[in-house]
Amino acid sequence: MTYLQTEYFLHVAHNKSITKTASELYVSPPAISKQIMLLEEELGFALFIRGAKGMELTPAGEIMYNHFSNQKTAFEYAHTRAKSAETANSNVLHLGILAKWHLWKEFDQIRQYLKDSPSHSEVVFHSCFNPGGDAKLEKGELDAVICLANDILIYAQPHDLQLREIARIPKVFLFSENFPLSNRQIPVPADFKDMPLLVLSSKVAIDAHQNNMNLCHRLGLQPNVIFKDTLEDVLMSVGMNEGFFICDSWLNPLKLPNMRHIIVPDTHSVVLAWWAYNKHPGLSSLIECCTGLIDWPLTI
Repeated sequence: MTYLQTEYFLHVAHNKSITKTASELYVSPPAISKQIMLLEEELGFALFIRGAKGMELTPAGEIMYNHFSNQKTAFEYAHTRAKSAETANSNVLHLGILAKWHLWKEFDQIRQYLKDSPSHSEVVFHSCFNPGGDAKLEKGELDAVICLANDILIYAQPHDLQLREIARIPKVFLFSENFPLSNRQIPVPADFKDMPLLVLSSKVAIDAHQNNMNLCHRLGLQPNVIFKDTLEDVLMSVGMNEGFFICDSWLNPLKLPNMRHIIVPDTHSVVLAWWAYNKHPGLSSLIECCTGLIDWPLTI
């Protein structure tokens, strides 16, 4: 059996369709059918039957699907570890960060500290909204990430994942400078009781959204929720005073002149995450720098 045969088999089993698989992989349906047939001939039994919902696995096919899936997962895991071992002697350390964070001074401190460390590592920063979701850490494209704990725990596989909390940062209500005030200069959470909550639908995790709703409820708010596709859409709506946005105190837009914010009684946990098997010589210096030497702003 060949790698191509097992890949076609896994895709067809997942899609329950040769036609859909052919479209995804940019090959002809007969080419896939032929490879599946050759695989069945070599194994000596049928892998699929045509059912009401498409190509269904036979009992034997189910066993082989689990085998090939585990085999592929083991290969990808070994490949990632091998890439880490290959680059262990490199002085370039790839660090993932959230692009929307206003922390350039702190990131520059990291760069300088690793440059002066015994490993003389050069830090290359990579922008990623969800390091786990982007799979950059899992694929070995990053040596470490600085991210929200929710993001990495939801999207990254926990096997061999090392986490170190580096800060707890306050959540804020972000709102327009045109927000109508009563007799106070600074709003309080109760002032937002009639305002919709704007939510970044394509990015927010379910539990993070639920945490924010729980926060609103603790503050006596029952906001209507308006979902937006991008952060730019959210900020435009905030600027037009169409609602408020719950985010963290490190977000770049807090620095915009037409935006205001108040700190609310809740926090995000920020972690440094890396794989235990990563032997990059600059990792220990990175951990030391992030957990003990940087005075992260507005931490609790």
